[in-house]
Amino acid sequence: MGTAGAVRYRLPPGVPVATIARTDVYGYLLATVMSDGTIQFEFKELGLEDLRNANAGKTPDSLIGWCVAENRNPQVPTPSACGVE
Repeated sequence: MGTAGAVRYRLPPGVPVATIARTDVYGYLLATVMSDGTIQFEFKELGLEDLRNANAGKTPDSLIGWCVAENRNPQVPTPSACGVE
């Protein structure tokens, strides 16, 4: 995941457009464990206002906006950069 302030990387080439994979979003992964032991995962996206509210004045608002707009890496990771040989 790594969306809690981590640099947001581009998706690798070949990811179909019709998937749920996206770039440049913040959020968290919620896992719900059912009584039968199965686990349901759901990605909860956080928008700019959510991040501003969670910040509660601890960081300048301009920095929150900058992170949403600019905290990204334009380089597409290569397989070797992802640990795949």
